[in-house]
Amino acid sequence: MARPKDSYIIEVHYPKSQGGLIELRRRLGKAYIEFIKGYIMGLPICGEEKDELYIKIIERIRLNGENCD
Repeated sequence: MARPKDSYIIEVHYPKSQGGLIELRRRLGKAYIEFIKGYIMGLPICGEEKDELYIKIIERIRLNGENCD
């Protein structure tokens, strides 16, 4: 069955204050880390490999974050 090709408008409302933006970034980062943890936990590999993979991903995220500033 084909999906309709209607477009939908998504409105995004950012906080107006700098503190609100910082809090939004912190909450998004926390949600992203939780998503990564959940994904890794579902992989069919041993716990030690999961730990190593998690550490590698977090290090990569930190390096990319430093390059964005």
